[in-house]
Amino acid sequence: DLPADWARKDANLYLGPITQNSVAFVNGTEVGRRNNDGHEWVFRTHRIPGNLVKPGRNVIAVRIFNEVGLGGFHPGYPAPLKVYRDGAGEVMLPKTWKCQVELSLEPAKIARDLPRGYKVPCALFNAMIAPFTRYPVRGFLWYQGESNAGRPDQHSILFPAMISSWRKLWGDETLPFYFVQLASYQARREKPCDETWAFMRESQTKTLSLPHTGMAIAIDIGDATNVHPKNKQDVGRRLALWAKRDCYGETDTVVSGPLFASSTVEGDRIRIHFTHLGGGLQAKGGELKGFAIACADKQFVWAKATIDGDSVVVWSEDITNPEYVRYAWANNPECTLYNAAGLPAVPFRTDK
Repeated sequence: DLPADWARKDANLYLGPITQNSVAFVNGTEVGRRNNDGHEWVFRTHRIPGNLVKPGRNVIAVRIFNEVGLGGFHPGYPAPLKVYRDGAGEVMLPKTWKCQVELSLEPAKIARDLPRGYKVPCALFNAMIAPFTRYPVRGFLWYQGESNAGRPDQHSILFPAMISSWRKLWGDETLPFYFVQLASYQARREKPCDETWAFMRESQTKTLSLPHTGMAIAIDIGDATNVHPKNKQDVGRRLALWAKRDCYGETDTVVSGPLFASSTVEGDRIRIHFTHLGGGLQAKGGELKGFAIACADKQFVWAKATIDGDSVVVWSEDITNPEYVRYAWANNPECTLYNAAGLPAVPFRTDK
């Protein structure tokens, strides 16, 4: 049921992800169709021409074709199905739909289930990397790590080993390898705590000890509700900084945000020193956030912080004998430390 003032005005139909192919109808007229083209997550939004929009009752139908699995609307997906108009609100669609099976076929019998390629050891490498080892390349760009977040210690061994093995395959130990640190994701915590993505980002930072590597920090351009954030433009720009400096001779290019170098305890405060100052430290929005501090028991509390020249001083009235500092140590931290080049600081902890 649509408001009377929506009549004969263009609207949009949002159907979320559908497995696999679909055709959408409004009041008996097709408004859009979409195939998955081999991708599991394809979101459907179709424009509804104004001549199809009626005040009050409208009938929406979706015809779905599915080859594997249950099919239909994506089960349990949190975003509700809806009709909306930009700037004019939205109308949620019912959770229960009438449905009819047009055609149902029994699947073909095979001797055994065929595993997906990404679950077979070396399948992706053999299909997508090995064929190109005979071609010259200038370097590698890598954006991955979400599925490794639960095993950061393993990643700390496997990732450098993979980089070294690729360089050997191309016959050049100096080939640049630039990668993206995991972006912010999931709900923000009220108190400091240990979360898996923080450890994973630390594992990625350790990889910088391998020669000819570089890391693009994405801690400030993630999406709390989407493990694959849409902003890839800034990711690309930050990767390009490393290539511009180290591959194309633009030696004055600032490639990274502030990177933790060392810490010193000064009474009831801790001073943090950085590399990659990029012209100086700055607090985006005017206030430093994202720092936590603890004494020997490692019970971290949120801390105050201020920039003092090329370092940051951290303290809390609740901690009289501080020993450790953490910054941006969460899946989705609040963090405001940047350098003058506009690049965010790398998350870190001193309690290693």
